[in-house]
Amino acid sequence: MLDDRIKILIIDDEPFNIEIIQLYLSDLYTLIAAENGEVGLQILEEDPSIDVILLDVSMPNMNGYEVCERIRANSNFDDLSIIFVSARSGVEERMKGYKSGGDDYIVKPFDKDELKAKLELIERYKNNKTQLNSSLQYATSTAMDSMSGNSEMGLALRYSDSSFKAMSYNELINTLIDALQQLSLCVAIRLEHNGAYEWYQTNGEPSPLEKELIELISAKERIFSFDNRTQFNFGKINLLIKDMPLEDENKYGRYIDLIPFLLDSSNARLKSIDDSKTLADHVRLKAIISEVHNLLNHEKTYILEGQSASHDMLDDMVRTLEARIPFMGLDDDQENCLINIIEDKIEAAEKASDIKVRTEEIFSKIMTMLNSLL
Repeated sequence: MLDDRIKILIIDDEPFNIEIIQLYLSDLYTLIAAENGEVGLQILEEDPSIDVILLDVSMPNMNGYEVCERIRANSNFDDLSIIFVSARSGVEERMKGYKSGGDDYIVKPFDKDELKAKLELIERYKNNKTQLNSSLQYATSTAMDSMSGNSEMGLALRYSDSSFKAMSYNELINTLIDALQQLSLCVAIRLEHNGAYEWYQTNGEPSPLEKELIELISAKERIFSFDNRTQFNFGKINLLIKDMPLEDENKYGRYIDLIPFLLDSSNARLKSIDDSKTLADHVRLKAIISEVHNLLNHEKTYILEGQSASHDMLDDMVRTLEARIPFMGLDDDQENCLINIIEDKIEAAEKASDIKVRTEEIFSKIMTMLNSLL
C-alpha cells in the first residue's frame, strides 16, 4: 500500500534536534533528515514529493534564510511549505523568515503538541491554497471558455452579416469555409444546386471516398458523428468536419451548437438567392412577353389591313366587270365563261373574309393569354 502521509524534510546541523523531531512526528509523518542546507537542497531536487521543510535558521556555510531563498527561486517548489525552527523569537528574525519566503516560524525549545499544531496549521493552509488554486483554475478555465464562446458567437454574427452579402452559391460557400477555417476546422462540403451537386473543401476537392461517405451519411440524422469527424446535414448543405476537437469537451459542445446556426444562416441565404433569381427571371420573362405582345399586335393589324384591302380590290373588280361585260361584244358562251370566273373569285373572296374573321379571333385569344401573364 502506498504511503500517503505528508512527507517532511528536516534540515538541521544538530543531530539532537533531528532526533527530537523524529521522536515527536515519526508516527504521523514520513520523515527525511539532512545535516545542512546543501544536503537538504540536493534531497529536495531528488525528491520533489516532499510537502514540508522544517528548516533550522542557524547553520554554518548556508543559514536557513539563504536555503529558503534558494528554494523559492525555483518555481517547481511553489507549493512546498517551509517552517523555520530557531532559538530566536524576536520580530526581526521573524521578518527575515517572512521575507525569505517562509510560511511559519517556531521557536526552540518546543513541545510535541506545539510542533504538531504548527504542522496541522500548515496542512490546513496547504489544503486551502490547493482548493483556492483549483477554484482559480476553474474560474480561469470558465473565463477562457466564456471568452472563446463570445469570440465564436462574434464570428457567427459576422458570418450571418457576410453571408447575406453573398450574391451567388459559390460566394456563399467560400464565405462559410472561411468562417470554419477561423475555428481551425478542416471541412468538405456537398452543395445541392439546380438538381446537381457541387463539391467544396478547405483545400482542393474531397477525395472520391469522402464524396461517397458524405453521400451515404447525408441520408442519416442531421448531426452524425464518427471518430473525430462529424457530418451536418442541413437543407442544401452536407458539411463534413474532419477534425472535431474531441479532446476539448467544452469546445466540442460549443461547435455542435454553433455550426447548425451557421448552416441555417447559409440555407436562408441560398433561398434568398434563389428567390432573387426567380424574381429576376420573372422580370425578364415579363419584358419578353410584353415585346411579343406588341409584335403580334402589330402583325395582326398588318394582316387584317392587308385582308381588308384585298377584299376591297375584289369588290371593285366585280363592279367594273359587271358594268363593262354588256359592251364587250361577247357571245353567250364567252359571257357565261367570264361570269363563272367572276363568281368563283367572289366565292374565294367570301372564304377569305371568313379567314379574316378567324385570324382576328386567333390573335384576340393570343393577346388575352399574353395579357394574363403580364
